[in-house]
Amino acid sequence: LEKIVIPDSVTYISDGAFKFCENLKTVDLGNSKNLAMDYDIFNGCSSIESFTIGEANINYCTDEYGVLYNKNKTGLIKYPPASSMTEYTVDENVAYLKRSEGVQINGEIQINGIYENNNGIEKFSNALLIGKS
Repeated sequence: LEKIVIPDSVTYISDGAFKFCENLKTVDLGNSKNLAMDYDIFNGCSSIESFTIGEANINYCTDEYGVLYNKNKTGLIKYPPASSMTEYTVDENVAYLKRSEGVQINGEIQINGIYENNNGIEKFSNALLIGKS
């Protein structure tokens, strides 16, 4: 399985739905207005290069690099682990990154200005992600 296209009729994707789909490269989350999903549905999917989602969705969006955010871009939901980018700056509105996200850029990543609060959410004070050169 290298590509997933979620039909617009789908409204929920549960935790672990695509867990360890190691050959999965592209994820099209469709244009369902109300699509909701657990955050751990792509754990172990190390070959994802990009995410896309229609603008009609009220919960999520992607940027021009295929990075998945919540709709108002205050949370980075999933960075595509097989992205070819060597450097990426998260949207300036990002306030959290899910702990198990494990953001990596080409296998190496440094996240500046992160600390943990009581809810296990990591906060950005300087949201620059720097990959290997």
